[in-house]
Amino acid sequence: LCCIPAILVLIRRGLDRTYILRLTPAHVLILALGLWAFASTAWAADRFSAAVLGFHLISAGVMCWAASQLVRSWQRLRILGGACAAILIVIAAQGIYYRLDELPENRRYLEENKQRILAERGWTEDSFGWRQFSRKVERGEMVSFYTSPNTTAAMIATLALVVAALAVQRIWDRDEWGWPAALLLILLPAGYVMFFTGSRAGYLTPLLGALLMYLGFRFGGRIASRRLAAFLLLLVAGILAAAAVVAHGAYHGSLFHDSLTFRWKYWVGSARVFVEHWLAGVGYGNFGLFYLTHRLPEAAEEIKDPHNLLVRAFVELGIVGGALMVGWLIRLGWETTSPIVPAAPTKRAGAAGIGLILGIALLAMIVNAAASIDFSISLPASQDKSAYIATELLRRTLYLGLMILVLAVATIRSRTQVTPDDRPAPWLLMGMIAAIAIFFLHSMIDFAFFESGPMHVVALLSGALIGVRAESVAGRRKWNRASQALTAVAITAWLVAALGFVIPLADAERRAQAADEALRRGDLRLAVEGYRAAFDNTPVSNADYAWRAARALILENRDRAAIDLWLSLAIATNPRHPGYRIARAAFAMSLPAAERNISRIMADYSTAIALDPNNVPTRLAFARALEDSGNPRAAVEQYRAALQLNDRLDPQEPKRLSAAEVAEIRQKIEALEG
Repeated sequence: LCCIPAILVLIRRGLDRTYILRLTPAHVLILALGLWAFASTAWAADRFSAAVLGFHLISAGVMCWAASQLVRSWQRLRILGGACAAILIVIAAQGIYYRLDELPENRRYLEENKQRILAERGWTEDSFGWRQFSRKVERGEMVSFYTSPNTTAAMIATLALVVAALAVQRIWDRDEWGWPAALLLILLPAGYVMFFTGSRAGYLTPLLGALLMYLGFRFGGRIASRRLAAFLLLLVAGILAAAAVVAHGAYHGSLFHDSLTFRWKYWVGSARVFVEHWLAGVGYGNFGLFYLTHRLPEAAEEIKDPHNLLVRAFVELGIVGGALMVGWLIRLGWETTSPIVPAAPTKRAGAAGIGLILGIALLAMIVNAAASIDFSISLPASQDKSAYIATELLRRTLYLGLMILVLAVATIRSRTQVTPDDRPAPWLLMGMIAAIAIFFLHSMIDFAFFESGPMHVVALLSGALIGVRAESVAGRRKWNRASQALTAVAITAWLVAALGFVIPLADAERRAQAADEALRRGDLRLAVEGYRAAFDNTPVSNADYAWRAARALILENRDRAAIDLWLSLAIATNPRHPGYRIARAAFAMSLPAAERNISRIMADYSTAIALDPNNVPTRLAFARALEDSGNPRAAVEQYRAALQLNDRLDPQEPKRLSAAEVAEIRQKIEALEG
């Protein structure tokens, strides 16, 4: 879907020879980064993640290029600002809805279905996974549409700055007071949602962004006269700041705050992974599988992202991908700060612009409803399917109304001139540049950029700024044949990707989700069949489907051969995942002693520890297996290693063993040695 605007732009170019396309170094770099990320599927351990996430990054690069072709005027820039305001109000509405309606329901569901959730996920009441999951629900973490409260905070901060810039522009243009007041009113519910994210950076970065916006507007002309020197000075300052952070961390073993110290520990482990895979990286989306081998003993979290944009690029994509990411950020900064602005409009826009506003909101909600509402969902008999669908459609209708109102407030010129505003908007321009800057600042301590929604919003903003800052292409040579050939190649590639990858993948995901629903209803046979169909029909093998099939069979507690087969398939598909080997070993240990394959059990535990050597529960499980298998000396070694690792954990760390557990292990060691 994100590639469709680019396809339409190319088709227009084929039909309109006066329409000239732009291609800048920033476009080339982001597209090359996406292609390299997808290419990493060839050497990734989790090929499924590399392929899917690589497609996301390619589509973001394509969207960045398309935005540069579509946003070349002040009017289009204002419409984009209005779209950002519309996204912000929907995020705020979703956050409020979650806080007031969904959260109490989630807490009730968690309380009533605790045992089922534990069984489905293979947790116990004292396991770290369950404690973390239940704690997040009880705290009411504000994730909105994203996977992390910090990402929600980053998006709110970024979009709020654009909205504030729109309001300031209205004030600067001496518009009627109601227009900027309505825009500033959007910030109140956004601030409410921001509060419940608990993100400290989310409170600070909007202030920093506002300062950058003011400095850009106030001193932009002076800076432009010495642009190269100013840019190089800022670049050197950034390098020195990064070097100072690294030096402080290396010397003290910590940073300036507890949360930053945690991240420093992530980055130290990440550096060790990079050293081993410096050229091509470990594969896009594969950080978590390799990080476990090198994480520090005191870094208890089993993270899947290093919480730093550049660290992830270098670790997952090697020196090649890291260089492309750094090059793109530098070139993006250069192109979006070019001292060029769109020409003043020569004629007023007509009523067609209002239709565009309505079309944007309506199409957004239609696509969202089609993509996110499961119209074929299977619900328990006590729940009404039609009521569920009606509720979801009603909620999106509410969002549609909010989007139309906000788009109108942001883009209509005045009450007397009900046309899209096409006046110059330097405050909005500076606000968008500052918004992108603070988003990337968030991404230096979080993984906001690598979530598909935020990634595509930033790609859209970046491409738009490149478009309005680019030099005029009037009078340039028109490469008609090359454009036609590019159009044919692009459409062919898009169709091949859709038919050969996206549609089969969507079908596999649909089957897996249907299997999840069957598992929740207790229909284990149908669940296993669904997981099998998903595994067999996905274009790139996904170990998670095999793992879910094995888990369903384990819950059913029958067909041992099938359980062993699916666990072995999961291991073969993703050999770097220690959890699959631990599950196979634990399942084998649950069998009668005469049926156990001791050598494979020992091999699975040994490999799991080699992949994740600082995992205390794994070492304890291995020790118990060794003890049951008649190898007390090796069991004592694992028990002692577990205690040593436990001593390295922070006293407040939830994963740390209790005093009673430590005492029990010491008694076991004494008994085994005796």
